[in-house]
Amino acid sequence: MREFALSVRCSPTPGSAPNADAAIGNLHKCLLAAIEADNEGPPSTGAGTSLPPAYLSYQVAQRNVQLENCSWPLISTQSGSVSMTLTVNGATPQPGVDGEVDRNDIQVTFDDPNGNWASTWAKAASSTNDPGYAATYDGIGKTTVRLLKTSVKLPNVPLATGTSPVATVTITGVKQTTSVAFHAELTLEGTSTPLVINGNTCVYNYDIVQ
Repeated sequence: MREFALSVRCSPTPGSAPNADAAIGNLHKCLLAAIEADNEGPPSTGAGTSLPPAYLSYQVAQRNVQLENCSWPLISTQSGSVSMTLTVNGATPQPGVDGEVDRNDIQVTFDDPNGNWASTWAKAASSTNDPGYAATYDGIGKTTVRLLKTSVKLPNVPLATGTSPVATVTITGVKQTTSVAFHAELTLEGTSTPLVINGNTCVYNYDIVQ
């Protein structure tokens, strides 16, 4: 009898070890632990291969250990103004108090070369008592929006032709499966009809799967 632990990328399909470069929406990192008999083969780490028998039976336990980076670009073929709505399902964002590290810390980081989006969002947040988010600029091209509510609509910001700023979701500290749904609308300046409606969802899988 032997014991193995294997760190792999997992997909929603049981018994598969997907290619690390595959475009599968809900890939996440997990730790598989199995007890296998002497006549069962060792685990394979090859991309796209099936797991050995011990990993497909009740001899195995799976723990999801972190959220795989979930990112997508905001691609613009015409200049305009983009509005974005972020909606959390599952855990409720809970900012830390008295210096405590944030619990249910849910953030979205945007490419923001000059910090213009950060300035707009921070100014809007400071003008209300309950903005639902906090926006900070790191000084080197990234703006992070920390969610304080389950649904937040960010003020419109400019999006230039031919640009594709990337939004990346990070979820830490949650104790249940949680998703962040992203909805974006691009509208030409001076008009009210959206040119593009784009959406995506990132999922953090907390459950132990047997």
